[in-house]
Amino acid sequence: MNQIETIIKERRTVHHYLSEKISNNLVMETLKTALFAPNHKLTFPAKFYLLGTMARNELVNISIKIRKERGTEITETLIKEIKDRFLNPSHLVAVTRKNSPDPIRSKEDYANISCIIHNISLLLWPHGIGSKWTTGEIIQREEIYHLLKIDKIEETLEGLVWMGIPQKIKSPPQYPDFESVFKSIK
Repeated sequence: MNQIETIIKERRTVHHYLSEKISNNLVMETLKTALFAPNHKLTFPAKFYLLGTMARNELVNISIKIRKERGTEITETLIKEIKDRFLNPSHLVAVTRKNSPDPIRSKEDYANISCIIHNISLLLWPHGIGSKWTTGEIIQREEIYHLLKIDKIEETLEGLVWMGIPQKIKSPPQYPDFESVFKSIK
């Protein structure tokens, strides 16, 4: 296998991180390079927001609020898990997409965001740095738009990307046999 093939096949989504910090320069260069993703019509819809400690603590509060609204019992153990989730990764980046009134353009721009985030994960992996793209309920909340000072008319928050030193790496999932997903049409 060549190097890029190896990285693609070995990369894993990381759910739990050590609190160790990684190079800010590496993260900035990764974000810059990740922008070189396929981009139909060259709309360049992505925008990055690097979240510091104060913003991340506010995300902890929003996450706890979401769980309370669902009727979840808020225990000290749960609070610690939520804090670790948001505070342990070295870096946390919100990724937005510039809105378009054209639904086809919006779909193409979302595809660009997906490629950018995949590029981020592939660029970090050879450095021993894991990542996770999360799109849970928290990114839909008004509180996060307010926190990031995002105008919903101009931008849509498409996810949070966590980056850091993996606490553990899961085994690879079972992928489908290629023959089950491939057809040749004459």
